[in-house]
Amino acid sequence: MRMPRLLTHVTSRASHSWTCRVGLTTRAAAVAAMSFVVASTGLRAQTQTAGAERIAELDMTTWSIAAMDPETGEVGVAMASCVPETFGDGVAVLVPGKGVAAVQAAWNLENRNRVYELLQAGYGAQEVIARVTDALVDTVTARRQYGVITLSDGVVDIAGFTGEGTSDWTGIRADPGMAVTAQGNTLVSEAVVAGSLEAFLRDEPGRNTLADRLMRGLQAGSEAGGDIRCNRDGITSTAATAVILVAGGDDPPYAAENIGMTDQGTAAAPWLALSHTTPREGPNPVTELRRRFDEWRDGAWTPSNAYEALSAQVQAFVTVPESHVVIRDVVLIDGTGGAAREGMSVEVRDGVIRRVDSVADVGVPEGARIIEGAGQTLMPGLVMLHEHLFYPSGERRYNTNEVSFPPLYLAGGVTTMRTGGSVDTYTDLRVRQHVEEGRMVGPDIDVTGPYLEGPGGFVRAMPQLSTPDEARAFVNFWMDQGVTSFKAYNLIDRATLGAAIEAAHARGAKVTGHLCSITYREAADLGIDNLEHGFFAATDWVEDKQPDVCPQGAQQSYLDLDLESRAFTDVIEHLIANDVAITSTLNVVERSAQDRPPPPEGAREAILPQFRSRIMASLARPRGETGTRLLQKYMAMEKAFYDAGGTLVAGIDPTGGGDVVPGYANQRALQLLVELGLTVEQAVEVATRNGAEYLESGDRIGTVEVGMDADLVLMRGDPRNDLDAFRRMTLVFKHGVGYDSEKLFDSVKGWVGVR
Repeated sequence: MRMPRLLTHVTSRASHSWTCRVGLTTRAAAVAAMSFVVASTGLRAQTQTAGAERIAELDMTTWSIAAMDPETGEVGVAMASCVPETFGDGVAVLVPGKGVAAVQAAWNLENRNRVYELLQAGYGAQEVIARVTDALVDTVTARRQYGVITLSDGVVDIAGFTGEGTSDWTGIRADPGMAVTAQGNTLVSEAVVAGSLEAFLRDEPGRNTLADRLMRGLQAGSEAGGDIRCNRDGITSTAATAVILVAGGDDPPYAAENIGMTDQGTAAAPWLALSHTTPREGPNPVTELRRRFDEWRDGAWTPSNAYEALSAQVQAFVTVPESHVVIRDVVLIDGTGGAAREGMSVEVRDGVIRRVDSVADVGVPEGARIIEGAGQTLMPGLVMLHEHLFYPSGERRYNTNEVSFPPLYLAGGVTTMRTGGSVDTYTDLRVRQHVEEGRMVGPDIDVTGPYLEGPGGFVRAMPQLSTPDEARAFVNFWMDQGVTSFKAYNLIDRATLGAAIEAAHARGAKVTGHLCSITYREAADLGIDNLEHGFFAATDWVEDKQPDVCPQGAQQSYLDLDLESRAFTDVIEHLIANDVAITSTLNVVERSAQDRPPPPEGAREAILPQFRSRIMASLARPRGETGTRLLQKYMAMEKAFYDAGGTLVAGIDPTGGGDVVPGYANQRALQLLVELGLTVEQAVEVATRNGAEYLESGDRIGTVEVGMDADLVLMRGDPRNDLDAFRRMTLVFKHGVGYDSEKLFDSVKGWVGVR
């Protein structure tokens, strides 16, 4: 066994720093490469409050391991601390391919962000340390501790710093050959850091990924005694917080946001964390993190939003908090498109579907919470792909409804959604993060960036992109902020959209579009992934359509179109051949037709009264025959696409006239899919599995099958003979936690349009 090389053992009260550079060719042993992505998930403490009012100097002493794989660019940090309410992931700065750092001891957000910016800019480790410890930059350098690793042109640069004001035991060890540092202060002894590094360097059969090494290093530090404050107070645990973060070479840079503070990186980073509010509660967090890590490592771990990890605000909407649940004797529509099955039971444990079988075969497992489902139907949580967090407030303005929309979506059965374009992207990103952290109630969110729009767009809040270079820079900027998809709009030209699609695909993001200047066939040739609003945004059949120009008269082209003609079927075949999905958004089309049902009472009550009266007056105006014929034609076009084998997905687009209210409209979308000619089972598949597969999450969500996330919707009645059953949802399970649909709906009455 190769022993770690001691670079510094600081027990004096003099600040000490060291640096080392090593070429990639001298690396003693390769860390096995691994593409480690734990998608925006985590296991957190019950209490993570203490927001912006926290003092800037947070005494977050700790021990940590920072490491890099120079061959793959993978970086990671594992850390633990005895400080209660520690936001442990704030210690880590991860910039795949460039560098990694642990920023600890008297931790400070501004200081952490300095390190992040320097790593992003490509500074070497020694220069990073020099800049952040400069007395003109940081007046309390003596209380800091850093471990920094950078990579440039195949050369690894390692530097560390321990200030004279840190508490014993304090020190740093490192191994440049393996590009790893281990550091800590206020520890039982140097054995914590030495043991951590030794375990990291140790080879174990089949367990030598960067993540494996970090995890066993952290565990070894715990076994050596960990944080002295826990031991000094007579507490058996070695820490109150344990965290591991690893980012692969293709992942975005990450400087974790801390509660109530503003990050300088992105929330869309991989992380796996387990925290406890006090060292006196629960199991040793390092041991618990080891267990969770092993579950993930062995394929048994899945993202969890367990009840205990939710804030009190979110817990207030939960009626089924138990981790072991059986939903018994239901009609099951499983999202696969297959026929509904009666007399079925679904067993859920730890957020995962463990069993789907007959009532007799599942039985009544010992210790499980039993939910009697006789007379009810169970289906997957909805995965809807044309949603927004903004709402029309008049005069071409759209205000963000980040308070009311997330609970409305979840109440209506939506457990995963994509925002189909954004006018307030930073808010959308923060909402996604807060939902993931259990601080807000709502669906999981795929955040689409600001619209890819050309000059002259009618919404003043939208960008205006004129050139391919602008489009590429735009996409890369917003990918760096954490968005995961994009949407093109009416007036963009082909060259600009093509560049945006190319840039997005290079970063692993998809592009959809509500187009006009570009035809559906042209968009497919450019590589677009999805087209919105069925076919009512298609301009392929407009006579004398000019390239890159949004024409007039599109409505008449639909009415005149023969759906059995080659003019139509050729476009459908071209879309299918190019794997372009179509999003049905019939909610925003039906308002123009005659004799359509008004929004349900609950939807009307959800709207701000001043907006409600205006909207209802608009809906009361007579509709002409043309609107009805158009709705019928749009439905027929979508059905033809579906029947030809096209990928049809669903969304509601809560914009337009303001009558499309999230949650209520998502339930209505299922009814409209049946009206266009799908069976109930097919409609559910379109709104669940198809959306999940488009988001490349079909192995985790979208169907009710063993091993899938327990994202489920329970409703009274059977929609096969009563479509109003879709309006009677009672429980919405997200990651196995059961939320009260009615309570969620009631919580935001009168809020839509204002917040």
